[in-house]
Amino acid sequence: MNLKNIFPKFFSALYFLILFLPPLPDLVLDINTFRLYLFSIINTVALIYILSDNSLSLSLSKVIKDKLSIIILAFIFWGLLSYTYAFNKTEVIVRIFTFINFYITYIIISVFIKNISFKEICSFISLILIAQVSFSLYALDVTTTLREYNFDLNSKIVGIFPNRNITAAIYLIQLPFLIYLILKLKSTFFKIVLSVSGIVVVYIIFLLASRTSYVIIAGLISLNLLYFFLYKRRSISYIKSFSGYLTLTIIIGYIAASLFLGSQNSANPVNRFQSIFVEEESSSTRIRYYTFGVKDFISSPIIGYGLGNFKIISIERDRENIRSYTIPYVMHNDFLEVAVELGIVGLTLFLLIFIYPIYFLLKQINFKNLKTEHIVVLSAVFIYLIDSNLNFPFTRAASLSYLALILGLFYNYLNPINDENS
Repeated sequence: MNLKNIFPKFFSALYFLILFLPPLPDLVLDINTFRLYLFSIINTVALIYILSDNSLSLSLSKVIKDKLSIIILAFIFWGLLSYTYAFNKTEVIVRIFTFINFYITYIIISVFIKNISFKEICSFISLILIAQVSFSLYALDVTTTLREYNFDLNSKIVGIFPNRNITAAIYLIQLPFLIYLILKLKSTFFKIVLSVSGIVVVYIIFLLASRTSYVIIAGLISLNLLYFFLYKRRSISYIKSFSGYLTLTIIIGYIAASLFLGSQNSANPVNRFQSIFVEEESSSTRIRYYTFGVKDFISSPIIGYGLGNFKIISIERDRENIRSYTIPYVMHNDFLEVAVELGIVGLTLFLLIFIYPIYFLLKQINFKNLKTEHIVVLSAVFIYLIDSNLNFPFTRAASLSYLALILGLFYNYLNPINDENS
């Protein structure tokens, strides 16, 4: 077996396999920092390997010269410039290293997945997803042995991630890849296994009761339905389409979760969805952060107050609501946080990281000619964008690894995918 074909797959897989490593309890307090540290080690070794191979070095050079790569570097440079005026300069350096780590991860993954078929990538992501969900399922079984499951117990089934919002979002990002694999596999047995796995994934997502996941699911189904009925209804039956499989999986998962929980359970999707529109601490807190975030952006729209400095300035802004040692660490909206920290220029560059690959894809390929592969990647980036508007995935190492993969897929699959790659 050719080692040149093994190493790219091995290094690409490592970014996701290390997410299963638990931090050493006596040495590591922050799992996010632990994962960033591990990514930096992989990045260092992978870069050395790429630079030692002429063909990989050439691919790396092409990735670095790509417009998306230049946009990310420009965003990093603009963030670094904020060191000159930031209130807390140390925070600028800390955040910059996080973004540099992300950038290197992106260019490495872009190089390594070039010769990996889309189907192989989906197979790997599906296996990772099933493995992650198995941790949640095991915890659910243990948790419900002596007591009934309710919303207060959601932290017990988050699996390998720190909280329910991260878990639900990452499960959802991977779900389109699993649905794609169901469509492409010929084996009835494996189709059934993966279909059941997809239902279990959705089932766990609804048990986690993350309201962000409800917004994502509603938007994801709506966009897929709209696309199907506008462009695909004459060429394929709905039930056999990506949209059909996705919708059916979510509906069955929702029914299973609702039956398990019962109508009166605090984790029931209906009860949790209704809480979006009522006064609740998490909702009011987000609105409060958004309010003074908008005010700060208006007061300093050009340069902001420095990368990573929201957590510092917010103490003054929210001092009347701070209890104990809990402070507004993040704004729960990556775009607004970038706007107040780096101004309109930083926000524009940040938006372009997502807008440019989507725009280029749709420019190259007519909506009617989009393949399932493109819909999968577009669905994944849509999920990430919704999560970014309600949470803060751009500060999470695990979420950044999936963003690097998504952008890498955009880079490698902007043009129509050849049959041998699907």
